[in-house]
Amino acid sequence: MSAPEDYRVKNAREGKAVYIPGRPIEEFKAELERKADMADRKSLRLHLDVSLNELEGARKATDNAATNYSAAADAFDLLAYCIGQGAIAADDEALGSTLYLLGQGMRSLAETQGNDLSQFGLTLGRAAREGFDFIPRN
Repeated sequence: MSAPEDYRVKNAREGKAVYIPGRPIEEFKAELERKADMADRKSLRLHLDVSLNELEGARKATDNAATNYSAAADAFDLLAYCIGQGAIAADDEALGSTLYLLGQGMRSLAETQGNDLSQFGLTLGRAAREGFDFIPRN
């Protein structure tokens, strides 16, 4: 009869935990914190081949993205609240029109600023594939 398997070893084997026999958990946690700290202190230097117009479009789109998402969420929250309170009936034609206009607005943003962000993301991905250097941040 074999001895029961240590739960720490079993969880590590199943991918549920990290266990290194003979190594104190405090030492392991300290190493994880050190690695996280090193990752926070590194910067990425990329060579980007973009026009000033592309860069400005991406900058504006990133500046506006959070505001646009928040505004859309607020509009949908308001509609849900109004429907919940009975101020707007679910079959009200005005609700359909409002949702249509919200959809058109989001589609327009996706086709303009969303496209700028998408192109910039592709450029960043290309630059990352071509190589980059990590440099320490001072």
